[in-house]
Amino acid sequence: MVAPMVGWGLYLVALTCYCLVYKQVLLSSPVSWAVAWNTLGWACREWGAWLILTPVALRFLRRYNHASDKSVEPWLGVAMLLVVALVIRISLDLMAKTGDEIASLVILFPRYLVASLVVLLVWRFYLCPKAVRRTSTTPDAGEVTAPEQCPESILVNKGSGQTLLPIEQIQWLSASGNYVEVHCEEASYLVRSTMQQLQRKLPADSFLRIHRSYIVNREAISQITGRSSGGGEVLLKNGQTLALSKKYRRELQQFKLQ
Repeated sequence: MVAPMVGWGLYLVALTCYCLVYKQVLLSSPVSWAVAWNTLGWACREWGAWLILTPVALRFLRRYNHASDKSVEPWLGVAMLLVVALVIRISLDLMAKTGDEIASLVILFPRYLVASLVVLLVWRFYLCPKAVRRTSTTPDAGEVTAPEQCPESILVNKGSGQTLLPIEQIQWLSASGNYVEVHCEEASYLVRSTMQQLQRKLPADSFLRIHRSYIVNREAISQITGRSSGGGEVLLKNGQTLALSKKYRRELQQFKLQ
């Protein structure tokens, strides 16, 4: 993390220049190299620890993809940053035996708190890895995913090759192991897919699941026969009869009304 160190280095230089200008203009104090060096030493004593602590804190925060996903850890990192910075600063006062430890704590705490929040905001809006968020494929609980757009055709196996089959030509589909068998009026084709994956590609206003192994085109249905057990049969216009499970019978009846 070179950028935070460079940023804090520039801040220390700017703070030193500001103090020198303040002494020269408002206090009319003569400015010399000794004064400039002492002022830089004061700036480093006040904020120098942040030059090292900020990259460490950002490396800690970098482990998390979202501030909202694990809200405790980023705030914990910022709290640790604040405490360590204050401990270092108070320790310098103790080593120098200035007797200003309490005054330093009262004065520096709000300043260091603001600096800690700035570090968190910089990470959250500029350094938090957005690519990971974009590639996340697991929806949150209750999240509604956008439906897939239905293509005009699907790629099916034909002989030793493949071909594009217009969806409007499909009459019904059946599960066949790791494949789905796509039936048209004149031929049948295989697609390596699951029924659920293939159903998402079909227009919902034309195709309906009638069984865990069957999906039917509404235009291909000739007759629906129910049974007392709750299931039934679906007769297609080409004479093919397919089983209708109890689970999907009500959906098919609602589909007919629509």
